[in-house]
Amino acid sequence: MVEEKKINRRDYLKYTGAAIGGLVVGGALGYLLKPSEVVEKTATVTVPGVEKTVTKTVEKIVTAPASFWAKAAEPYRGTTIHVITESTPPSLVLGKYISEFEKETGIKVEYETTYYDDVYAKSMADFSAHTGIYDVIYVEIEWLGAYAGAGYIYPIEDMMREHPELTDPNLDLEDFITLKQCSYKGKVYTLPYEFFGYVYYYRKDLFEKYAKEFEREYGRPLEVPKTMEEYEDIAKFFTGKEPELYGHLAQAKTHNALVCDWENFHCMFGPPEYEKCFIDWNRMRADGVVNSSWAVEALEYYIRLLKYAPPGALTYTWDEAAAAMQMGMIAQGPLWGDWVMSMYDPTVSKVVGKLGFAPMPGLSKNPNAKRMNACASGWGINADSKKKEAAWLFIQWAKRKEFEPLWVIQAGVICRKSSLEHPAVKIADKYYGNYFTAQMEAAKFSYFPLIIPEYAEMKTAAEEPLGLAVTGKISAKEALDMLAERWNEILKRSYP
Repeated sequence: MVEEKKINRRDYLKYTGAAIGGLVVGGALGYLLKPSEVVEKTATVTVPGVEKTVTKTVEKIVTAPASFWAKAAEPYRGTTIHVITESTPPSLVLGKYISEFEKETGIKVEYETTYYDDVYAKSMADFSAHTGIYDVIYVEIEWLGAYAGAGYIYPIEDMMREHPELTDPNLDLEDFITLKQCSYKGKVYTLPYEFFGYVYYYRKDLFEKYAKEFEREYGRPLEVPKTMEEYEDIAKFFTGKEPELYGHLAQAKTHNALVCDWENFHCMFGPPEYEKCFIDWNRMRADGVVNSSWAVEALEYYIRLLKYAPPGALTYTWDEAAAAMQMGMIAQGPLWGDWVMSMYDPTVSKVVGKLGFAPMPGLSKNPNAKRMNACASGWGINADSKKKEAAWLFIQWAKRKEFEPLWVIQAGVICRKSSLEHPAVKIADKYYGNYFTAQMEAAKFSYFPLIIPEYAEMKTAAEEPLGLAVTGKISAKEALDMLAERWNEILKRSYP
């Protein structure tokens, strides 16, 4: 029996650091940290075993002059702001550079990183008591509706209008991939921070090793599946092909992770307008939609695929699922993209250099449906903060264009479109199995949590019914009827 080495997502920096230790970025990233007008630069990027020099001609761009931050921050020098965020790679990477902000602006940053649930609990306690302890708050998309709907966060759109003198001249909101997902009722509330989602992981070495055998058996090449029907054939083929090798990956523990996993398949069977996969917007009720015949078929399909996953999948959240991939137990499967870099750290991964990435396939009978659960978070400013101006400067500085490529190749997530065109990011993409490319391709079929105040509660309410279904205690139809009833009770409070 192979012992799975569990690596918690929140402990991720130690292996992110190890992976990036082999990805030394010089030249290009040197100038990225020095805002200037750029015409041509040479980027030297070294990855393990590879060294390339790329000359990139860049059209003249306008970046915030170094003096902008110092001048804008003059009235706030000596101010201390408090930031709370989830302890994940993007935030931990950013934390390494905060001293530069402090030096440049004279604004001190108390930077707290903690568990996902803890961020929510502490933020809500601060909001409810109107204490204004935190000035800058990490806002997960599924919390946005509740926070903005209750007036807990101050719209950055208002900050821009009220304080043009504090707004980075090169902020360029349209450059952010998930601006819409940081908006509530047509107004931008948070500054986009990160974007990632599920992608299809596959073992390139195993696909090559068994290519001929698969083609003899199925009459077609063994390659990245274009449909879920092809995916299931590959899942069946690889399960048991080698000791402790499985053809599918699932996060099926009764947990938030199961709800995320189920949503992928639920939307895959539903209408292309993913919002219509969950509730009837005319009635503001879930019954007849989330428990429809196609929804039941989707959950039954999710459950059927579990026979190709490791037996322990019923105890897997994203942490255990990632560990199974790192251990080499999985030939293919869907997994959150923010785990990709951990696969390249030899201290925790047995599949270094063996993985490729692509968008998750869809059903041949429903090719336009959404099928990638996506995460989009933003930096929010506490409406009770007495230091909104200093907070606004900080979150802009954290997402400035010239810093973004350096952050991307260390954090493993994306946010700005422009960063994907940088030569250093392109070389990192190639080294990491075309992950960034796969993530952007998958984004064409992505969907996001519903931005309504009730969504976070609805998601929690879905855990038990889905858990009962995947463990065989009740049928898919019974589970979704239970889920619909619970969602209706939540929705009725706001929409009688």
